[in-house]
Amino acid sequence: MSRDLDWTTALRGQGKLIWADLREAIAVQAPVASILLRGDTGLDDEILFDGEKAARRLSSKRNAVFLRARIAAARGDWITTERHCRLAANHPFRTQGGDGLFLWAGALDKLARAEEAAEARRLVLERDPESEVARAIAAASAAA
Repeated sequence: MSRDLDWTTALRGQGKLIWADLREAIAVQAPVASILLRGDTGLDDEILFDGEKAARRLSSKRNAVFLRARIAAARGDWITTERHCRLAANHPFRTQGGDGLFLWAGALDKLARAEEAAEARRLVLERDPESEVARAIAAASAAA
C-alpha cells in the first residue's frame, strides 16, 4: 500500500521533492551521526559545514545547529553545547526538535542553571509534544 502511495505521489510530480528532502537530511545529518557513533569528534566541524551548505529547508538548518551542540556535548564542552542549543531553540523553525531541546536542558543542568533547564524542558513539551522525550518528561513530571 505505501508503495502505491509513493508511486501516486511521484506521479503527481512530488516524488522529486520527497527525494530532495531525503538527500538533504542525509547530507546534513548522516555524516555527523556516523562520527558521533564512532566517538571520533576531531573532524566533524568540517564535515558538518559541508552538510550545512547542503541544507535548504529551515528545519535542516536548525537541525545542523543542534548537531553542532551534539558534537560539543560529545566533547564535554557544556558551554558550547548550551550556546548552540540556545541558537537552535531561537531559530525561526520552531516545531519539533525535542531531542535538541532536551540536550539543551541537560547542558543547562550541567551548568547549574536549573530554572533555564526547566524552561527548556517546557519547550520540548510545547514544540514537540508527540516525541519520545516529551513523553518521558511528562511521565517524570507526573511521578514527581
